[in-house]
Amino acid sequence: MKLKFVHFFNFKTYRGEVTLGPLAELNGIVGGNGSGKSNIIDGVIFALNADGNKLRVNRMDFLIHGSNTMTPLSNNCSVELEFWEEEAKVLTLKRKLFYNFGNKRSWSEYEINGENVSLDEYKLELNRLNLGKLDNVVIGQGDIGFIIKMDPQQITAYLEELTGNGEIVERYNLLAKELDSYESQIEVLGKSKKDCMEERKVLEVLKEKEHKSNIFDIELQDNIKKRVNLETLKFLLTLSLKKEQLTLCEKDIDRKNEKIQESEKKLKEHQSRIGDLNKNKKVCHTNLLQQKKDIGKLINLLHRIEAKYKTKSKWIKENLKKQAEYINEEKYIKERIAKIDTQILEHETELEKARKDYQSVIEDDLHRINMINEFKDLDSKYKSENSFLEFLIKNSEASLKQLEKDKEVNSSKLQKLLPKKFDFESVIKNLDDDIKNLENEKKGLESKLNENKNIQEAFSLDANNISDEIKEIENSIYRVKIDIARKDKLKKVASKDSRTKEIVKKLRNEFGNNILGRIEDLLKCEDPLYSSLFYSYIFNMRNTIVVKDFDSVVNCVKFINDSNIERTNILSLDSLSIAEDVIGSSEIYTSDKYRPIKPLVTTDVEEAEKLIDYVCNNILFCTDIDVAISLRRDNRFNKCKIVVNDGTIFFTNRIQLNAMPLNILNEIDGFNEKILELSSLEQQLGLARNRECEASIKLNEIELKIKNIEADIKVKNNILSKKLVEKTRCINEFECLEFEENLITQKISKIDEELSLLKQKLDDSINSKKLLRDSIFHDFMEKYGVESLDSQNYLSTAPDFLKLICKIQDEINLLHEEKKSLELSDFSKQLLLIETELEGSKNEVEDLKNTIEELSNSIAEINKKITDNEASIESYDNELEVLNKSVKELKSCLDVLRTDSTKAIESLKLQIADLQKKILLNAKEYTYISVDENFTVESFDKSYLIDTYGARFEKSLDDLLNKAIENEENVKAEIKKLDFSDAQKLQYESLKEKFLSLDNEFDEIRLKKKKCFELFRKVKIERKINFQKMYNVLNAKMEEFMRKLFRSFDCSLYIQCNMTSIEPYLEGTYIYCKLPTKQLRELSQLSTGEKKIISLSMILACHQITLSPFLIFDEVDANMDHERLEFFVATLKSLQSDVQFIIVSHIEEVFNQCDMLFGTVDHQDNRMQVTEIFIVDMREYN
Repeated sequence: MKLKFVHFFNFKTYRGEVTLGPLAELNGIVGGNGSGKSNIIDGVIFALNADGNKLRVNRMDFLIHGSNTMTPLSNNCSVELEFWEEEAKVLTLKRKLFYNFGNKRSWSEYEINGENVSLDEYKLELNRLNLGKLDNVVIGQGDIGFIIKMDPQQITAYLEELTGNGEIVERYNLLAKELDSYESQIEVLGKSKKDCMEERKVLEVLKEKEHKSNIFDIELQDNIKKRVNLETLKFLLTLSLKKEQLTLCEKDIDRKNEKIQESEKKLKEHQSRIGDLNKNKKVCHTNLLQQKKDIGKLINLLHRIEAKYKTKSKWIKENLKKQAEYINEEKYIKERIAKIDTQILEHETELEKARKDYQSVIEDDLHRINMINEFKDLDSKYKSENSFLEFLIKNSEASLKQLEKDKEVNSSKLQKLLPKKFDFESVIKNLDDDIKNLENEKKGLESKLNENKNIQEAFSLDANNISDEIKEIENSIYRVKIDIARKDKLKKVASKDSRTKEIVKKLRNEFGNNILGRIEDLLKCEDPLYSSLFYSYIFNMRNTIVVKDFDSVVNCVKFINDSNIERTNILSLDSLSIAEDVIGSSEIYTSDKYRPIKPLVTTDVEEAEKLIDYVCNNILFCTDIDVAISLRRDNRFNKCKIVVNDGTIFFTNRIQLNAMPLNILNEIDGFNEKILELSSLEQQLGLARNRECEASIKLNEIELKIKNIEADIKVKNNILSKKLVEKTRCINEFECLEFEENLITQKISKIDEELSLLKQKLDDSINSKKLLRDSIFHDFMEKYGVESLDSQNYLSTAPDFLKLICKIQDEINLLHEEKKSLELSDFSKQLLLIETELEGSKNEVEDLKNTIEELSNSIAEINKKITDNEASIESYDNELEVLNKSVKELKSCLDVLRTDSTKAIESLKLQIADLQKKILLNAKEYTYISVDENFTVESFDKSYLIDTYGARFEKSLDDLLNKAIENEENVKAEIKKLDFSDAQKLQYESLKEKFLSLDNEFDEIRLKKKKCFELFRKVKIERKINFQKMYNVLNAKMEEFMRKLFRSFDCSLYIQCNMTSIEPYLEGTYIYCKLPTKQLRELSQLSTGEKKIISLSMILACHQITLSPFLIFDEVDANMDHERLEFFVATLKSLQSDVQFIIVSHIEEVFNQCDMLFGTVDHQDNRMQVTEIFIVDMREYN
């Protein structure tokens, strides 16, 4: 596909519709400077979606013809590219630019094959044609020069762009930037985490406090529960005892003495019995310990013997099984063969019988076929309808149950909702009160904050004024220091000049007229415009002393050394090597922009005229650096130095001079005044800095106050926001409860309606199922006179007989196969071996069994003794418990009986009332305490205490209660010591929320970074693969084009990059080439012309990788020699089958070889430039 026509409409200097074409394979564009050649290229790249910078306009409306002279012909312009293939148009690409001169807004429209498309579709089509990147399409003279000046890294980037890797590079750069942004975010978050270290420490302390507080609360509740249960039980036991004592006291007082005697007697008996029991218990306990030791030893011995016995008996069992298996197997095989023979005979008789029955059944079944078919149809109909009715009944029953369940659930939910609503109403009222109080506190803090901020603003204004003053003083000090340094330097220069003048005087006194003087005194510039420039040029050599001959130089040097005078440069006129006067010999003309220096310089000493030639030959003075650069390019000025008025010398290298006036050494006055001024300014700076320090201290104090107030406001805001959130949550939940209540009532009403409908449906389905069988089979039974409806009576038995015959035949075949496979095996040897091993093992097992029986008998005896001892110890303990309890009771009874009865009764009643009151208080305060109205011990639930302390906890009830009270007090003291207040709790919650959000953000960014890094890794791999492919192709292609451009096989080229690197595309690319008859060198070591040829071969090679339909060269043939131009055109012609070329050129050798030649001619029409195109078909002449 080739570009055939380019249609311009009101584009730049092309008025109306102008067509470029038909285009051939090699096309030339010629014309004078400014005639509109470049506007053709601008039009093509405009159609390729170039922006304003590429199109050489400041504003997009300047692309419309006449717009730059404020006389536009239209509000739009367009360029259309027409592509042909095999003499037929296949594609058109058109871009239109519209401009609204009212609101100064421009926009573009795009067309493909005459249809409007979006920009993305247009770009997609350009990329498909490899026209998306303009650098791949248009190559200008500036591009070649730019490539020459590139460093290795720039060459790498340029090659990637040219070979179509721009998209991957763009993705790479975007992902790299994204990674950097994530890194910076992580760094910022890390920094903020570091900045919050103090707050984090506070959070850790508060977290530890909260943890401890929760543990202490749980521990306190546990200890309170223990204490209350033990206390209540003690109160109940004491109460029951007091009640017994009261009943005793209220009985007859006369029996009191008898009771006392009886109680004392019983008490002594009990005490003596307790002593006997303790002795017996001790004896039993020692016997029990000894017996347990003995039984432990016996059990260990028994376990070892039993293990041995088990292994031996297991082995015997296994071998017995094997023996029996071998015997049975041999016996079974013999029996089985006999059985198989009998079975084969039986099956053969059965087979004959079945075949006869099958024949008779087939004869009988012919007349029953119609009746069976009809029965089958009715039966299937009955089954389908019956199953459908059963499904309906089951479904209705299940739905009925489900609806009843739903109704129960909804009614229970409705009952639960009502108390929740009342709770939420009370909570919302309390929250409103809290919010009002917090808002009032917040307003007070905000008023304080505003006052402090006003003070802060006043202080900051003072601080800014002081800092401005300091800056002014510092600037003044800087300027004064520069002036002092300059004057000091000038003083040194002036002193050196005076010393040199003194040396000249001394030398003249010694050697007379042989000493001519200093160069500055001998040479003068007559033209005042260039005098300062001349003085700058000779400034470094101004103190050089000039003498007549070389002998005078020797004499002067000897005199200087003898007199210990400072050494200086001495120049003899007879030894001067004067350069050839290129300017004078070649008669280079002068102009206002540059002048030779030699005619401007004069001398009063006749002998010094030779010095003028030495200093001023081949020196040009120039007014503008651009002029100097253009002169430097002219070969006639190769041996000249060009001095510009900014002090720059263009010679082998560019040298920068210090341009200075003639009277520069007179500027050294006022040196001491400047030093005094500097000291006064430094004093002022010190005072200003002291004032700044004071202001900053005050400002810091105010800022600290503001921070504290802001922190308090923040705390209040946090509390307030939490309260508001809680309020909104409660309101929302209250509204949700109301909504839920309405929904539930609606659901219940709907369920009732559905229940009534379902019950009716269920009754109908059951009745229809009962009547179904009679309705379907009634006509069939009357027709055939049948009483039973069993399906087996109407079905044919012939298939069953067939199945039976096949089955019997298969069984006969199987039996024959089994008979063949059975063979007698030789089991006699195995049986003999097993029998001999079994005899030895049986004797050993018998011995082990006897020892096990003996050991088990002895263990049983010892176990019996142990159980007897444990039983006796337990009986002793029980008896002791009973006796101790009775002793306590007897002692308490005695105490009561011995006291005054009336007083004892009254005190007992008071004690009982007090105990009852305490028990009632515990029951009210703690829900887990429950007692009956009579305060009996039996009504108290002891399960918690039994689980906690064991079944016998009542023996040490007082100790356990004291310990529980002590533990409770200790926990309370620890809680008080912890001092975890409500304010600290709020602070902990706010800090916890803050750091949680910070950590979440950090984790989120790290996750994003991880994903981005994975994408970046894939892009790097893709880019590296493409880069390696590109290098391999480029090495081959560039060498091919270089050989074409040099017309020699005695040249080679290769590009080198560090491919071992992980990212070679970030490394530099070095181009090495061996030109004909020359050594291998790097690109930077080649001449400019050679670099241009290499650059061209690189562009052509890159273009071969991303092949576009056409390629535009804009004056790339400038500064090429005739031979190279011939090779260049020949190379392009060799490629014209693959690509189309459009060449803008001023050189005849190039455009004479083109197939089509387009000439541009411009003329003025109403102050507007208009360009016309003339076409010449050069194929007739070629």
